[in-house]
Amino acid sequence: MKPFESAGISLREVESGDLELLRQWRNDPAIRNHMCDTTLIDESQQARWFQNIKMQNADVHFVAEYRNSPIGYINLKARPEGEYESGLYVGNEKYRGSFLSFFIAIAQLDYAFSVLKAKGVFAQVKKTNTAALRFNFKLGYQESDSYQDYINMRLTPSSYKQQRKILTGFIR
Repeated sequence: MKPFESAGISLREVESGDLELLRQWRNDPAIRNHMCDTTLIDESQQARWFQNIKMQNADVHFVAEYRNSPIGYINLKARPEGEYESGLYVGNEKYRGSFLSFFIAIAQLDYAFSVLKAKGVFAQVKKTNTAALRFNFKLGYQESDSYQDYINMRLTPSSYKQQRKILTGFIR
């Protein structure tokens, strides 16, 4: 599959050569502590994960690249009725908290809504992860419900289209 380009970010399928870098990023406490599953991932677990994602036709898993360098990871997991659950992290410390985080999310959501024709995109965020909550609200997500330690958020195509115009207006 040809890489998907949007907002200066290239999204390409995860390849076996990416596994160690993705595992290192995923195990970084700055990322891992905000995940639903905070356990450390070993090499064999990462290899099993890769084998599983290769068999999932409805889900997408991409390495996000900026200027031909990997800087993050995104996924979109199929849900019923044409909706997807999103996952994203900026692995390269140099770009965490920068505006490139929004570029990665814009590329992810452009893919979801233009290629996959998603009817909605969901995100699950820990209540303690205030930075991710603010980030998702700026992208146009709305809180849909909450349970235990998590807030579920939903983004519609129309809300995203409106927020995308605002966010990309700052870029130009």
